[in-house]
Amino acid sequence: MTKKLMIETMQLKEAALWLSVNEAVASMGKDTAYTNRRKSEWCAISTLMDELKIPTNHQLPDNQKAFEIMMESMRDKKMVEELEQEDFDSRDINS
Repeated sequence: MTKKLMIETMQLKEAALWLSVNEAVASMGKDTAYTNRRKSEWCAISTLMDELKIPTNHQLPDNQKAFEIMMESMRDKKMVEELEQEDFDSRDINS
């Protein structure tokens, strides 16, 4: 296996694990045993890549999917916060 192929293989694996972390957070929640196992797996390869100075390839399809999941989660959270604020504002007794 060439050095280039090793790097590409590690980047693909890291991206797949990062996607699995984001899918776990979206489906199971942030602090579940399942999610924590996914995080541990991703962290191991991410740490190794950092030590070897191998950059994350953000253009890989799995990294793009993970980014989309993160953005969707942020939009959902913002929408919930806005709805909660509207509900809170509607209860203002000084209005």
